[in-house]
Amino acid sequence: MESALPSAHARSTDPSASATVAAGAASPRGTRWLPLVFSAAIFWSAALLFWIEPLVSKQLLPLLGGSPGVWNTCLVFFQAMLLAGYAFAHLLAARLSPTRAAQAYLGVLALAALALIAGVASPAIGRAAPSGAPTAWLLLTLLTSIGLPFFALAATGPTLQRWFSLTSHPAAHDPYFLYAASNLGSMVGLLAFPTLLEPFLTTTHQIGEWTGGYLLLLALAFVCAAALARRPATPPAAPAGEAPTATAEAATSPASAIGTGRRLRWLLLAFVPSSLLLGVTTYLTTDIAAVPLLWIVPLAIYLATFTLTFAGRPPIPHRLMLWAAPLLAAAWVVSVPVRWDLPNWALFLLPLLLLFGAAMACHGELARTRPPAARLTEFYLWVSLGGVLGGAFNTLVAPLLFTGTVEYPLAILLAVLVLPAAVRAGSRGWSLVLDVLVPTATWSLAALLFHFLRGGWWPALAAGLPVLLALPFARHPLRMGLALSAIYVTALAAEQGTDKMLFVNRDFYGRIRVLSVAGGTGHELMHGTTLHGKQSLLPIMRREPLTYYSRRGPIGQLFAALQGRARPARVAAVGLGTGTLAAYARTGEQWTFYELNPAILRVATNPRYFTYFSDAAVRPAIVLGDARLRMREAPAGAYDLIVLDAFSSDAIPIHLVTREAVHMYAEKLAPGGLITFNISNRYLDLEPVLAAVARANGLVAWYRDDEKLTSREEDMGIDRSEWVVLARTRADLGPLASDTGWKPLQPARLALWTDDFSGLLPILQW
Repeated sequence: MESALPSAHARSTDPSASATVAAGAASPRGTRWLPLVFSAAIFWSAALLFWIEPLVSKQLLPLLGGSPGVWNTCLVFFQAMLLAGYAFAHLLAARLSPTRAAQAYLGVLALAALALIAGVASPAIGRAAPSGAPTAWLLLTLLTSIGLPFFALAATGPTLQRWFSLTSHPAAHDPYFLYAASNLGSMVGLLAFPTLLEPFLTTTHQIGEWTGGYLLLLALAFVCAAALARRPATPPAAPAGEAPTATAEAATSPASAIGTGRRLRWLLLAFVPSSLLLGVTTYLTTDIAAVPLLWIVPLAIYLATFTLTFAGRPPIPHRLMLWAAPLLAAAWVVSVPVRWDLPNWALFLLPLLLLFGAAMACHGELARTRPPAARLTEFYLWVSLGGVLGGAFNTLVAPLLFTGTVEYPLAILLAVLVLPAAVRAGSRGWSLVLDVLVPTATWSLAALLFHFLRGGWWPALAAGLPVLLALPFARHPLRMGLALSAIYVTALAAEQGTDKMLFVNRDFYGRIRVLSVAGGTGHELMHGTTLHGKQSLLPIMRREPLTYYSRRGPIGQLFAALQGRARPARVAAVGLGTGTLAAYARTGEQWTFYELNPAILRVATNPRYFTYFSDAAVRPAIVLGDARLRMREAPAGAYDLIVLDAFSSDAIPIHLVTREAVHMYAEKLAPGGLITFNISNRYLDLEPVLAAVARANGLVAWYRDDEKLTSREEDMGIDRSEWVVLARTRADLGPLASDTGWKPLQPARLALWTDDFSGLLPILQW
């Protein structure tokens, strides 16, 4: 494959050519500043893109209940708009003269600026989400709110790179170093949002600052346009007696010089890392740990690989990454049968290393096979299309095809298959024999070893020995990819014998599973690695609330205090889970559950999985939809107790715990009513958040940590839990105020969370 590339491509990646970019002394007088101003404009446009992405996503999260599907759908929209911007840039370059193209681009950029200043996009984000078709509604809302500014920003990178290639600067023949500046800006914008912007600025202020930043970009774009007009390229004349250089020939070659196969290869090399990015993100945040802001790490790695591979002088040799990527994939295959026995750091590190290696190899191939500057916009168009298809496959297609995260291992194996093969002389027939023999041999050995080696760390050996057999063929993608696929499938088949999954569902709201545990005497509901409820099927224990809801725990005490009052209680519970709270219902009481996910409703109300709901003394009402939006419909003073149980998941819906949200809950409370929050969480400390919110609403806040569990209670399925209860006065707490287990929450030095401001970094439990 390498020998088949035109010489112009080798010329474009020569470090000596890139060195000209940095060597200001080599530039003609008056052009030394061109790389700086173009780099600044491209860097800033990319930073603005990755600032507005999380900012707008955060505004839309409350309208869809904080679902993790919101971010993935937003990411697909951003990739699609990036593709549209790249297509626009390519159309300008292909159909218009440089002057007309510059006018058209600046016109779109200015039109978007006017829309931002007029604020025409703001009302679109404030509309309530419909009860059905959240994906289509979310995409339409994004389009009508920030579609035009995002489109204009997306077109900036390839457009300005095209302009630079038309200037008289010596580096104009190879402007791809500006692509590295673009991805560096993307990474800076991404990292700045949670660390420098979100903790200190409200959403309203950020929108204002972002609009100002957009106007700055508009000014930089006009400077670049002026530079293009004043410093246009003049085709260099070849010295007498010399033939034109390879670069000059490539720049004037017809479009047919780039064949369909090469374009499709660009698309595939962009598709695989994009799919792997979302696959790793989903795997880490659902199957390993729902750590807040964790999605930033894979995305930052993905962007960094573009910066490294398209740099003027790539710091990591491409040949090294072509070896590293299949070796990392092999290490991952070995880890599959024992992954749950690995330490936590390994569970996090290996997927991230794998993403880095695969993206470096694929993006390195894109950089190596990039066309001359004359084909720059077309190249970016195909790369962007591959990225969009990779994201769309994971977000839109995979949930329809797979109940598990099959797209994650599929992208890993594809990352091996798409790499170029080492070119070696030899018999074509013998090569085809090895393409069949190596995967067959590894599969046979793996099947034999997994049959005999079971338990403990033996399965790692069962996978490791066949992998060693395949490693000599690491630079032969077909053999290596098929061999690793065979080992992986065999490892999964060996696990199926112990599989006790009763139900699995994957949709916009994530992946849930119902598991049979304790030898079939209990059922559990899992969302990723977060336990959402458990029930014992033993007759004596069937009606006992377990996990965070035990009768001797904080929530049990609260119900005992409430039900000791004269009249039957009216209870609203946000979050249905397994329906465990229904075990506390008494005859004559009125219960209402607010649940966002229809799949949870199907599980909790099906006696095959859990019977808390069907065994309840009353028939609770169930309201589907986001609790904050639907509870507005309830009359004032409708409830004696509101239970917020949406916080036992590690990825909390922030919009349910802001000042405005608690104010609305308080309006729905009857005199003497209580609001309680289950804040059990592995990674976030929500006590200071609720202390500040309660104080802002004139409420008292008390807290209990149920940490002293006996071994018998743990064996029964009772888990440690943390609860906060809010009331208008201390007297409304009743016996809880005199219980030594309950303590008043102390005022904390934390900025008040509102609908306009919140930040996770200050409450992360490191």
